Amino acid sequence: MIGSLGSSSLFGQDGRMQDSLELVKFYEATGGADWRRPWNLSLPMEEWEGVELNTGGRVIKIALRSNKLTGEIPNFTSLPLLVELDLGFNDLTGEIPNFTSLPLLVELGLIFNELTGEIPNFTSLPLLEVLDLGF
Repeated sequence: MIGSLGSSSLFGQDGRMQDSLELVKFYEATGGADWRRPWNLSLPMEEWEGVELNTGGRVIKIALRSNKLTGEIPNFTSLPLLVELDLGFNDLTGEIPNFTSLPLLVELGLIFNELTGEIPNFTSLPLLEVLDLGF
């Protein structure tokens, strides 16, 4: 619904805080302190390498290629405005999430990780143009 897209929780400070908390959770779950280019969590998220925000301060891009990420990939349910996700060339394990909560996702790069299982059906991502899974 278009009316719900204008809510403060999606575009306002509530959404920005939600995005920040989701990224911190991701950072901790993927060995952030041991990344090649770790984030300084005391800085605002627009200062974190590989994170891009829209003009409203919401996360639209995560690009952390070759950064020594470990652990499993979350489904990023709290990042509904994410357009690009590139986690290629890391040491991520587990199954590939279906990312159904990311309807705006256009690019997904997970190439050269240690992922297992079936490739999900990404039909719930109508805008997806680039899918780079590799092996």
